Amino acid sequence: MDNVFPNASGPDEFWSYTLQLPRQERAVRIARMTLRAVLESYGMWSGLGDRAELLVSELVTNAVRYSDGPAWLRLRNLENRLRIGVLDTNPAIPPLFGNRDNPQAPPACRADAARGRGLLLVLHCADNWGGYVLGEELFGTRGKLLWVEIVHQGATGVAA
Repeated sequence: MDNVFPNASGPDEFWSYTLQLPRQERAVRIARMTLRAVLESYGMWSGLGDRAELLVSELVTNAVRYSDGPAWLRLRNLENRLRIGVLDTNPAIPPLFGNRDNPQAPPACRADAARGRGLLLVLHCADNWGGYVLGEELFGTRGKLLWVEIVHQGATGVAA
């Protein structure tokens, strides 16, 4: 098999994967399975897996619930951090992502509420985050990109 490349040398190598997800609840599970496969293949699951899985679940769930079209999951390894991005067709940036220096707390949630705390969990689990509105030129649709980063264990600092 001359066309098979060897596995990456390690977690410091740059890589990027993008997956288009239909607007279906099962997209969340598929996104988590994809994340696990990618991180395991680079030997990064044990250091990043649990937090990364929660972040992917919440961001994709947000896209499925609040947009009217497909979403795209992008996983990127950038030096000392994993960046997870989710693009969707709803251009509204959630208030928590809107102001990096002063994220707005959501309205108070009842302890037994089924919804309303997901993005707050994201901000508590991520080392860095942001979001921006997308024009029609990317993927031929309008929408937004929400992204989060997790610093690899053993790495110091967060790049902006």
